[in-house]
Amino acid sequence: MGNITEQDRLEWAQNPVTKAFLQQLTESRQEAMESWAKEYFVGSTLEEGAIRNATALGGMRVLNDLIAQIESCDPSQGDAE
Repeated sequence: MGNITEQDRLEWAQNPVTKAFLQQLTESRQEAMESWAKEYFVGSTLEEGAIRNATALGGMRVLNDLIAQIESCDPSQGDAE
């Protein structure tokens, strides 16, 4: 596999499909935050609630990392929010 240049990264970040994917990730993150606010991750026991919250936090970290990686490829991406 070849090296990915900065130009490759920029072209990828500016591709309409990448921008649509970034938008989907951002919407998924917002939906997860709203689910948390609606107490969807509360369990019937403390242990169940802790497991649900830990799982949700792990998912949020993945979303945040993906969004940050895509935005880091194109400095103008961060300006959109």
